[in-house]
Amino acid sequence: MDKKADVEMIKVVFAVLIAAVLLIIAYMIFGNYIKGFFSNEVKTFDSGKISPKEIPAEILDNVKKHESKINLVLANIQEDQLHSKVSKNLIIALVSYTSAGNQRFISECGSVGIIPLMPSTANIFGLNVFDDSRLIDCSNKAINTDYALKLKDKIFQMDNEEIKQIDQRFDSDKSIEMGIDYLSRLLKKFNNEEAMALSAFYMSPDFVEKNCKGGFSSCSEKNKEMKDFVVGILANKKYLDNINFSDKIA
Repeated sequence: MDKKADVEMIKVVFAVLIAAVLLIIAYMIFGNYIKGFFSNEVKTFDSGKISPKEIPAEILDNVKKHESKINLVLANIQEDQLHSKVSKNLIIALVSYTSAGNQRFISECGSVGIIPLMPSTANIFGLNVFDDSRLIDCSNKAINTDYALKLKDKIFQMDNEEIKQIDQRFDSDKSIEMGIDYLSRLLKKFNNEEAMALSAFYMSPDFVEKNCKGGFSSCSEKNKEMKDFVVGILANKKYLDNINFSDKIA
């Protein structure tokens, strides 16, 4: 009887040892992923790996037309519970990469303006948008593209003043004010991590909170367009930093 109990005990101990070894192996393979999934800690993205990308002179010249307004808005951004200070070069890079300073810019996703905002974001800031749209992000390409095409058709023969009546995102001053305010809020929300804030700017804060628990690197492969957007803007910003464009924290 004792021998039988000893055999059973040996089996139990052996099974526990095997399970422990398997757990150790699994942790070695998947440990970083598991920690990133359950952790609320945002790991800083190493933007140093991004190569600078030159902004064409004609685009930069066009963006410079809005520089005085950008400077004014940046100067009025106050560090508080909702906002973080914003690098001027980050804003110039964002505008260069997206609208290129074009007041009439409409993306395929339906974002509009000098600093392109989605309809739902513009609604948060009290702006009137075309067709009273509530589009949040670019997750439904068919709906987004249809909306963008309808808006392009609507403003086709209108001048720059008339289009502001159709959608206030076409108002350059409002676009810059709301765009910088929004990015400032996102930087505050995501601990001044630019890659995370830009991801939320492109997709939505909810998407980033659900999919990027381990930082930008943990979710950058989940949406190629978002990754290209973030990396493209940070590459432009690095170019501006390298030429000392005027990276002032206003």
